[in-house]
Amino acid sequence: MPQLNWYKTSYYLCFITSFILIITAAYFSVISFMNIGVNQQIIALKQRDDLPVLQLEKLVKRQKAVTSIAGSGLMYQDLSLAEILLAKRYGYFSPEGRKLLEDSYKHIQKGIELSPARSIGWTRLAYIKLLLEEPSKDVADIINMAIILEPDNFDSMYFRIQLAMSVWQYCTEDQKELIRQQIRLGWHKHMWRTLSLVKNKISYDIVDEAMRESGDYEKFIKRVKKY
Repeated sequence: MPQLNWYKTSYYLCFITSFILIITAAYFSVISFMNIGVNQQIIALKQRDDLPVLQLEKLVKRQKAVTSIAGSGLMYQDLSLAEILLAKRYGYFSPEGRKLLEDSYKHIQKGIELSPARSIGWTRLAYIKLLLEEPSKDVADIINMAIILEPDNFDSMYFRIQLAMSVWQYCTEDQKELIRQQIRLGWHKHMWRTLSLVKNKISYDIVDEAMRESGDYEKFIKRVKKY
């Protein structure tokens, strides 16, 4: 009799385990299906930032629904990006834009918590903080973290340098030197994009100081006069 009970128990355990596996597989299949359209729109969003407002609103709504069920670090960071761009279309200082920026800030923090090694997440966090708050040491530290994680990421390098210039007075000397290294690296990768960083006297002084330590300072001076 005890042996029969053991067989029954094993049978029920196998049945319950199989049922849980089937439900889990179905759950993630539904999530994947829901996320197909969102992923296609996110890809389009990263290629262009002029999507219609209605399309951005639908994207934010769908991305929120997916992340609320099974959000990954990347999904939260993509949601944050969509919210930033929608806030821009509404106007950053409008009530709707401000609310979207606050939501974007929370979602990028969650995305970084789940995927801390992605430098673009830290770069967006710095950008959102600058939109919501005054320039600060916190922003300088966040930009520094983004650079340390991916110093050779040319896709976001120039934007990071621009953000760093806006908080230059809050950067430590080590952080400033890291930015100067980025400027010199950017110069060798794309000279004209580096020259485009020079927009006023402050940015000129920063780039000029960085280029003095390179072997191309004279070339920089000639080019910047023509730019």
